Amino acid sequence: LADEVDLTFHPEWQRELISLFTAFLTQIYPTSCCKNIQVIMSTHSPLLLGDIPQSNVIYLKYSSNDRITTVDDEKHLGTFGQNVYLLFKDSFFLEHGTMGEFAHNKIKECIDNLQKLEEEVDVAVKNNTMERCKGKFRESLQTYAQCAQLVAEPIIKKKLSLLIEEIEEKMEPAKRNDFSELSDERLEEQLELLQQERNRRRNDKNSHI
Repeated sequence: LADEVDLTFHPEWQRELISLFTAFLTQIYPTSCCKNIQVIMSTHSPLLLGDIPQSNVIYLKYSSNDRITTVDDEKHLGTFGQNVYLLFKDSFFLEHGTMGEFAHNKIKECIDNLQKLEEEVDVAVKNNTMERCKGKFRESLQTYAQCAQLVAEPIIKKKLSLLIEEIEEKMEPAKRNDFSELSDERLEEQLELLQQERNRRRNDKNSHI
């Protein structure tokens, strides 16, 4: 019995543990004299669990209402060779995703604030009060842009950047299609960006066919 066998181990050690452990067992318990050995481990490591077949896994789940720990009989996605993120979500009952709570809350707050800012910009455009409100809008937008730059996950970062760009375009609608004052070099850059965006949209459409 090895309780919390991965405790204090570096992730790379956790990844190698089952391989090393099984090799070690055959040395101290040779099959010539020990044909039946049962090893029981408990773990909170998805890296270790990914080396264990599903049929050899027992899930334990704590009930906060009854204050007891019971065997979880629900169907799971499988463990052996499984994606580590799916193991986190499925085998370790991470119902709210695998992102840290602090980062999750900050990103959600940033998105909510950007959506509110976009609504305020729409009202200012409708009421022709943009020039009066633009300074305040830009200050807020700069704060949310700094938050977006901190995000490492590329899809979330891209979505935040696109939302910020949309708000900027609403604040400066005349500049969206005004290329007359651009230099030839800058115009080429804009043309390349437009071409990349068109290709991206074509790829998105093809991926859904």
